[in-house]
Amino acid sequence: MSYEANKIANIDLINQDKEITNDDILRMFHEFLCEFKSDGESYFTRLENNKVIGNNSIKIKLEHINAYNEMLYYHFSNNALAILEYIEREMKIQIEILSTSSITKIRDIKSHKANKIARVEGIVISTSSVFTKPNELVLECRNCSHRYVTREVIPRKCQNNANGQTEDCQLDPYVVIPELCTVTDVQYVKIQESFEDIPMGETPRHFSLMLSNQMTNKVSPGSKAKFTGVLVVKGNKCTMHVLGVEQEKQKVKSSFSQGEEATFYKLLSECNQKGESMYELISKSIAPNIFGKEEVKRALACMLFGGTRKTKEDGISLRGDINVLLLGDPGIAKSQFLKFMEMVSPISVYTSGRGSSAAGLTASVIKDKHSRGFYLEGGALVLADRGICCIDEFDKMGESDRVAIHEAMEQQTVSIAKAGITTVLNTRTAILAAANPVFGRYDDYKTPAENIEFGSTILSRFDMIFILKDAHSEADKETAKHVLNVHTRGAGENAEESETNKKNKTNIINIEMLRNYVQYAKTKVNPV
Repeated sequence: MSYEANKIANIDLINQDKEITNDDILRMFHEFLCEFKSDGESYFTRLENNKVIGNNSIKIKLEHINAYNEMLYYHFSNNALAILEYIEREMKIQIEILSTSSITKIRDIKSHKANKIARVEGIVISTSSVFTKPNELVLECRNCSHRYVTREVIPRKCQNNANGQTEDCQLDPYVVIPELCTVTDVQYVKIQESFEDIPMGETPRHFSLMLSNQMTNKVSPGSKAKFTGVLVVKGNKCTMHVLGVEQEKQKVKSSFSQGEEATFYKLLSECNQKGESMYELISKSIAPNIFGKEEVKRALACMLFGGTRKTKEDGISLRGDINVLLLGDPGIAKSQFLKFMEMVSPISVYTSGRGSSAAGLTASVIKDKHSRGFYLEGGALVLADRGICCIDEFDKMGESDRVAIHEAMEQQTVSIAKAGITTVLNTRTAILAAANPVFGRYDDYKTPAENIEFGSTILSRFDMIFILKDAHSEADKETAKHVLNVHTRGAGENAEESETNKKNKTNIINIEMLRNYVQYAKTKVNPV
């Protein structure tokens, strides 16, 4: 960043000789566009280049305004909506304000932040249809042809009479002249706070935003974005009038401190010194309170990291996520596996098949109270994009609901064609499902097809299927001891615990570190 001319500005925000008018702000803003340079190019040059291709909008960083003129920044920060509206109307351009300030968490938004510029991020769960909202209405009296401009309510009496004219006009004389009115495109968006910001055991918070003009249709359900705007209070709710949108391509943590990276490499070196692979250590760290089931834990370890999504030359995409089905008798910790994977995965959604519908898993169409149109609200698979969706009681789902996720499991998209809305949403998620056999318990005297009521179309979409039986064996004694240890002194603390169990639990990775390690691997490592 640089300036065209070196100069020192001394600005006193407290003792001003005269009040700053909108014309003064417009002049300072025009000077900023012409003089401030970012990456060797002024904002005015960028605006002229955009106008050549029919785009009269410009993106401006709030920090650049602060670096050039503190007075202009002061007025922007305290009255951004009115100032931007005045500048856009006078210069006939559209301005998008971006910022690099710290993120305000959705659950931290309080009343003292009202009318201030803030920056929030979250996952888009629903977007309304774009509708038109009038800014200024040009009215004309039916009787005396008096024209009146209003930004609020339409008066019931002729304002020509109110100004002392003798013309006697009837009640409600005004009609709107549409071709002279100024309007704005508006879209309402609802976001959910990011998964990493949700405290363990807490319900995710939602927040409503209003997008206008060039920012409409920039985000879709399931995508993650950062929004810069002004927090406004409407009724008893706080919303945001968005000034700028930044879309994120990745939903996992992309930056790690040197200390975190050093911890990961130290963990790897310790494994090499012990002659143990990282794969074995991670597998043992999957649900350590569950005794045995080593094959399932190895599969879930692979599921956490996933594979590489590839796009072939003909445009066909090959999914890299692994779908796993746990099928077996009751009481063998299937649901515990699902709960653990929900906690350890950077992005995860847990749902139960009994209370889930096709619309709840994919996407639902909801009527918009503002425009009276319809909009989409993403379901569990859309919200779990680039993560894991855990579906418990998979066998309790209706057949029609299971059919609805066929496309999501293989093509990793959801096609919607309802209420005049035709679109495709991404569901790049791995699915971990748990189900019981047809007869409650697995019957060894019947064939697998008789024990499993699922059709071949849904079974073929699972990469790994584990049939878990509650068979009576000598291992039941070890399992009983392990359960007692967990419910009394904690796993691994009983002096009578078996040597095998002690060996398996000497070194495991805690949930927080394992989650960060998965994030690091997904961000930094790209296998061929």
